Amino acid sequence: TSTHALKVDADAYGNDFRPYYYADGYWSNLFTVNNTDLEFTSTSNVELDGVFTIEFFVRVSTLAVDTQHPSVLTFPTNGSNITQVYINATNKYVALYYGSDLIKTDNDSITLNTWHHVVVARDSSSNIALWLNGSRVSSFYTGVSKAVTFGASSGDFNIGSYNGSGGEIDGYLSNVRIVKGYDVYGTTNTSITVPTAPLTAITGTGLLTCQSNRFIDNASSPHALTVGSGQSISTNTPFTQSKTANVGAGFFDGTDDYL
Repeated sequence: TSTHALKVDADAYGNDFRPYYYADGYWSNLFTVNNTDLEFTSTSNVELDGVFTIEFFVRVSTLAVDTQHPSVLTFPTNGSNITQVYINATNKYVALYYGSDLIKTDNDSITLNTWHHVVVARDSSSNIALWLNGSRVSSFYTGVSKAVTFGASSGDFNIGSYNGSGGEIDGYLSNVRIVKGYDVYGTTNTSITVPTAPLTAITGTGLLTCQSNRFIDNASSPHALTVGSGQSISTNTPFTQSKTANVGAGFFDGTDDYL
């Protein structure tokens, strides 16, 4: 094999990051508090008018209220209320919100710099369950809003922010999935197994994102994502994963670096 001798000019350097650092599914998206989120136009695939399962991994670096508490998912209004799955920055819990908190975890259950697995589901009897790190909140939500439609088939759907300029997540989201028509884990189960491998586009998947080396919805009918400023792809992952073989890249600062 013939090789060339490379001369490095200025401060170019090599590192081990590249687009194939991890296999697909083992990535996350880094969100900051600088007007950044993922946004798409909602469709009927994520308009939750019956049985559903919402699932994601979240790791927050800080928790603070700007105009709103940090919102992981903000559905467009159904004409009456906006639906959110959000983190209460004051009391450090995660909740499903529809005009008020319908169901929530205990205070101080969300800790900084730790991956948390969150699942919200509604069954065919309209019971709503919430699990954090595999453990279900003790009681179902069975109130007057249990059977409402969450979201709409049009309007702005935000990931990582309340509205793109407030209520922003400061941290990481990975494997965000919405499954319509299926109670994936079974709401009667008080404990579930936290996934140790990436989520896949099972039947009914309307959204599957924040898991690839690019900004993409991996659902079978994908949404076109609009990426906010300052957001980035990250190798910070909730799963144990080895790097793919022969990873590597060169870093150039855009000024006088070259080989």
